[in-house]
Amino acid sequence: MPINIILAGFMGVGKSTVGKILADRLDWVFFDTDTLISDSAGMSISEIFSTYGEQYFRSLENRIIDDIIINSNMVIATGGGLILDQSNFDLIKSKDSVIIVLDAPFDVIWSRLRFCDDRPIIVNNSKLQIKGLYEIRRPIYYERADYIVSICSKTPYEIAKEIECLLDLHQ
Repeated sequence: MPINIILAGFMGVGKSTVGKILADRLDWVFFDTDTLISDSAGMSISEIFSTYGEQYFRSLENRIIDDIIINSNMVIATGGGLILDQSNFDLIKSKDSVIIVLDAPFDVIWSRLRFCDDRPIIVNNSKLQIKGLYEIRRPIYYERADYIVSICSKTPYEIAKEIECLLDLHQ
């Protein structure tokens, strides 16, 4: 059994929603790294980006994952860029955590993000900009995933149950 379950993937795939459900089903602790960062900084992720920039946000992200990964029996929903950082990825893997990438085709992502105004990495919600970022990140997610779970045509509860079955974590 893994020590922790790390939910990764592109923005809008439902990592936080699925993570809460999965943690509840397993009676494990749930953390959302973006929420922890926002709480510790006392400002929203958008405010962190606009005030201090992406590099500062990434340093907070590194610190947060470093602080929480030492615990066990956690479901951790990560920001879309967290496992792209090699040091974060190495740290996660060194703690016997399993990385589950939630995946969807771009048209599903676009339908979820097109009117979103609280994601600083996609400043102007340009379809071309979001697709470019998606095409850069998706192969890295696939490369770093222990398992890939499609979110298409499934409820968050069905996705959580699929992850349980995949990892044989039935209770």
